[in-house]
Amino acid sequence: MVEIVEVRKNPLSVLALVVSLGVFFVARVTDPENVRFLAFDSAELPHRWYAIVTYGFVHVDWNHIIINMLLVVWVGVWVERLIGSLRYALVVFVAIVAGGVTLLVRQTAGIGFSAATAAILFYYHFAFPWKKELPLRIPNIVLPVTLLVLSIAAIVFGWLPAVGHFPHIAGALVGLVFLAVFRRYHRPIDDDPAESSQEGPQATGARSSPPSEPNDNEHDEQPTVEDEKGDVERGAPSHLAPRGDDDRGYADQEGQDREALHTRLKRTTRRNVRGT
Repeated sequence: MVEIVEVRKNPLSVLALVVSLGVFFVARVTDPENVRFLAFDSAELPHRWYAIVTYGFVHVDWNHIIINMLLVVWVGVWVERLIGSLRYALVVFVAIVAGGVTLLVRQTAGIGFSAATAAILFYYHFAFPWKKELPLRIPNIVLPVTLLVLSIAAIVFGWLPAVGHFPHIAGALVGLVFLAVFRRYHRPIDDDPAESSQEGPQATGARSSPPSEPNDNEHDEQPTVEDEKGDVERGAPSHLAPRGDDDRGYADQEGQDREALHTRLKRTTRRNVRGT
């Protein structure tokens, strides 16, 4: 969780954490009514139209803000590094608005970052479903599936009516939709975003290997047979060409003829010497 302090790598996660904690601090130290204007309430529309976004940063209970901010620190920073701050901001914004729409449709009120945390949680755990990063080495996919089943069951059986199950499901669906859209833009999550000048598909994948160092001896190497053969094909001097099987046969025959001629000359010279 110490990754949250690396502000340059995940600035929006830090911003969401600071803003949410700031609003919570004001509500706890003074009076929750002082932050009520930021909360979403369908009865206050259209006067408080902006609340469909600001409600996501309002918390008044300890358990509510602890769970949401732990998820931002635990998962949000990695999703931001995975897809970049701009795309991360889009996921969070759309998830909060989608959660607000469910509150509007149901003509109710709501607060909290839960829709956004559901989006980033589903995004990450479905992006790496079989990685065993949960306690007891449980595959990642188990957590979001379990939460989705519990949320649906809570709606059907009326469990925990004070919890915003519909915003949670809306946020989860937003996360899955954006995963399908942004998957091709994924990049190594331990990279420094300041060093990644490109964010297109060509910038994704593993880190690029460092450029190879020039070999000082590459110009001193002797040409091989394959190199000489290629030189001949490109018009290099013919004496560089290696002899083939037929050429070696002709050379052997020529050597034999020359040796026979030399032998005959020696014999003729001896007869002439004897005759004189």
